[in-house]
Amino acid sequence: MVDREWTDWKFTREDFKRTPSVVACGWTVEREELDRAKACGLIYSASRKLQLPQITSASACVYLHRFFMRHSLKEYHHY
Repeated sequence: MVDREWTDWKFTREDFKRTPSVVACGWTVEREELDRAKACGLIYSASRKLQLPQITSASACVYLHRFFMRHSLKEYHHY
């Protein structure tokens, strides 16, 4: 991921095998996917309780996924 520009937000399946969590921390792709799913679940749950529009929670999940393509889940816990 380091060789890409910070403005490049299109990712391939192979990119998910080279995230900071997988490369630097030794996590499996499956563990990272599970933790990301848990974080999005938390976002959707909070959005429902706050009666926010669905587009708000969907946008938050997109930003969460983008953030964790550049930063480790070990360094920044998903909750």
